[in-house]
Amino acid sequence: MNKIDALKKIIERKKEQSMNNFEKEVETLVWSIEEKSRQLRELKLELTKLTYEEPNIPDVSDCIQKED
Repeated sequence: MNKIDALKKIIERKKEQSMNNFEKEVETLVWSIEEKSRQLRELKLELTKLTYEEPNIPDVSDCIQKED
């Protein structure tokens, strides 16, 4: 194998490696977006189910003594 053929193979290998890295990064980002979307849907559902309930506070007015 001569130097030119070796350089061509190295360049092709680097291009392929770069393309693979790019594809992996895109895939990772897509899956991350999918996971965040799922989490947001769950949070939205939780928010729609959330209701405020006023606490039950006993009437203590009869326990308070008035000073004359």
